[in-house]
Amino acid sequence: DSDDARYLGLAMPRFLARFAKKFPGLTFNVQVYNSPQLVEMLVNDQLDLTLTFGNVTHPDVSILYSRLLPLHVHVAAGHPLFERESVRLSDCAEHNLALPDGTMWTKLQYEEMMSKAKIRPRVTLETNSYELLRNVASEGMALAILTLPVDFSLIGARGGRYIPLKDPRVKPQRFSLCVRKERNLPLPVATFITELTAALVRVEEQQDALRARRD
Repeated sequence: DSDDARYLGLAMPRFLARFAKKFPGLTFNVQVYNSPQLVEMLVNDQLDLTLTFGNVTHPDVSILYSRLLPLHVHVAAGHPLFERESVRLSDCAEHNLALPDGTMWTKLQYEEMMSKAKIRPRVTLETNSYELLRNVASEGMALAILTLPVDFSLIGARGGRYIPLKDPRVKPQRFSLCVRKERNLPLPVATFITELTAALVRVEEQQDALRARRD
């Protein structure tokens, strides 16, 4: 899922490697799509589980883990906003923006934010790849509105800086681990879900503790 890649960064390959070492002999089939398509694949039993961004309201989906993630602006070194401790939407209006395209649930959220702020964004790129959004922001082509990688050690690894987007019109984004309701999952899949849920909870607790120390 291109959405979960935005949140998990390199942490998901690391989790898969640990799980494969603990339970050898398994084959993983990982699909990369936007969240709306992943939900449809999930309810059609094409996937055992999915990681999504946005509010999942499908009646046949159960959410096993969910978390609200604040938005940040990813800014390249040398950009006029790079040294700021926080930014508002109005601060972004004068600069090029790279935004999700119409296939992503977050597109509507971003458009609503911009409309409420009475901002016409200078959009220089639209894509369904959050990896590309992150990369073009790191290269200084445009600002990108993103959530932080789940692994804080990855922040700054590719250049640039994540600056908190503090604006009353900005809402956090919901990240969720989902399965189809009433589906009997094989034992390896159920074990994978249990381990992944525990890993996500640990990361959340570690990040909360780190923020508390910083505050």
